[in-house]
Amino acid sequence: MKTKNFLLLLLCILLLAGTFGCSDYKDADNIGKTIENLCSDISEKIQSSKIKCTLNVNDATQIQYDGRKYQITNTQLSKDDIGKWTGIILQYAVLSSQYHVLAQRSITDESYTNSAILEDLGKSLPEKADLIVPFYDVYYIIGQKGYDEVAVLVGNHFYKAVPADNKIPDDKKVQVEREAVWKDAIQMDSD
Repeated sequence: MKTKNFLLLLLCILLLAGTFGCSDYKDADNIGKTIENLCSDISEKIQSSKIKCTLNVNDATQIQYDGRKYQITNTQLSKDDIGKWTGIILQYAVLSSQYHVLAQRSITDESYTNSAILEDLGKSLPEKADLIVPFYDVYYIIGQKGYDEVAVLVGNHFYKAVPADNKIPDDKKVQVEREAVWKDAIQMDSD
């Protein structure tokens, strides 16, 4: 969270500096493109320093994080519980009703805010598609020793994830809320 705030502040400073130093619109356009490229480079550098995580294609309630399989539980965490950003998933996952991953698409800076990309993804959905769910990042949980439990940002909520070798009942696994998905945006008629 601190890193994101720092980047936002840096971006604002660069935009202000660019605005005050421009003598005409052509210069402003060039500076705007330079700032865009700089922000993109910063974003890529930050993301490359994070542990790459993957979804279990047979059960999207599980992720692979730093060589260990974690089960995402239905325990929601508040922002106050969230510590250091440690891992990155950044995938839109097309899921069946049994949480099997039918298709995935990377979340990029462009697709993060562009519903047209989701609509495009929705046009080529597999037959058994039920949900499109964004899986974002993995975080350290404040007060935890090591990484026995981590937080996973799924949709708009942080969920606790525990090592998958700790068997938990199905009713304790994450159940993605309909509000966290784009079912209506992709005009699925399977209901």
